[in-house]
Order: sequence, then C-alpha cells, then structure tokens
Amino acid sequence: MHGLRIRAADVVFDATIPYDVRFFESLARMVESQPWLERDRAMIDTLRTLGIEKGKAFNLMGGMQSSFADPNHYPLDGRGTTYAMAFFCPKQSGSGSYYLMATKDSQDRPFDGGTMYCLRVPAGVPVRQYWSATVYDRATHGLVRDMQRASRSSQSPGLQVNHDGSVDIYFGPTAQGIRESNWVPTAPDGAFEVLFRFYGPEQSLFEKKGWRLPDIEKV
Repeated sequence: MHGLRIRAADVVFDATIPYDVRFFESLARMVESQPWLERDRAMIDTLRTLGIEKGKAFNLMGGMQSSFADPNHYPLDGRGTTYAMAFFCPKQSGSGSYYLMATKDSQDRPFDGGTMYCLRVPAGVPVRQYWSATVYDRATHGLVRDMQRASRSSQSPGLQVNHDGSVDIYFGPTAQGIRESNWVPTAPDGAFEVLFRFYGPEQSLFEKKGWRLPDIEKV
C-alpha cells in the first residue's frame, strides 16, 4: 500500500506515509473534516495530546524538546521511532517474519539509485517458508514509484541460482549486463534502502550459527 495514489475526478490523494510533521497535519485535516461518534472518544481524546482537536487549529505539541517533561504530551518522534524499530519485528522461531535493513553498502556508502549493487544470498537460508529482498525509497520509506517490481524472493519465478546454491540479487537503475530475473529496479535520481525478510525464521538465525547474510556490494 505504500506509495498508493488514488484519483477521484481531478483530486489525487498520495497515500505515502510522510515521517515528519506533514503526517500530523494530514491527520488533523481528516479529524476536522470527518464526523465522529461518541464511541470514538477514546481515540479523539488521545489525539488532543498531539495538538489535534476538532474545531481548533492544529498546534503540534512538544515532546523531545522538553525531554517529555509534560505528562500530557504523548512520547512521539525520536522515542516513538526507537520503540518501533526495536519492537516491530520480534524474534519468534518457526513462525512470523524477521527483518534486516540495509541503508549502506559494504564500504559504508549510502545506496545510490543510479549505481548497481549486488547481494549474494548464501545457500541454506534458515527459514521454513521463504526469504525476500525489497527496495524502498530512502526519503519516504515507501515503495519506489513507477517501478515494474519492488523485490525478488526465493519464490520469484525464473530466479537464477548459482552452482553452490547461493543467489545473486541485483539492485540498480537498469538490468543491462545482469540477470534480469534477479534484478530489482531503483530510481536513478534517488537514494534507497533494502529490507531483507525471513519468513518462518529458524532458531539458528537468531543464534547466529553457521549462516550469515553478507553486506551488499557495489558492482
């Protein structure tokens, strides 16, 4: 759903989630424009701690600036981001999923959409189901717009496997000179990030025994 654009007549709604004050500005407009019932009060009252209140101008309250000294201010921004990144992917062997994110290559350089990169996924990925590697726009954390696909996985039709069982996944602006079946396109004028997902992760993944996912390298 990231990056979805809905057109109704001449109105376009961009559903890409902005990770800044624009999100709260949009939420405030929705609250102001839509009716709500008494049973919605539990959520409406919570939104007031963010400065969002029906019938009043949006006024984003502070939090980080005062080290969350005011108990009426919801612990947002940095604290909320840290919480989300730490707990959105619990370690649970054999079920669910587990994620690893990369924003830089093996030489500690941020990913550039105009450059070609390769991730060699070693054989024997410790999963009961499958694995995948997905590209996201670094600026929005949503899918890169107007691309034919966003990821490759062990279930992708036509995926080519090396003789030793490993798989090379390529990230770059074109598929020229590489295996197109193993290629994930990137926008040449933007930065990106890669999320590697393990579906049905085995316990050995968490114990870091034997199998290791290497860094993504510039080609």
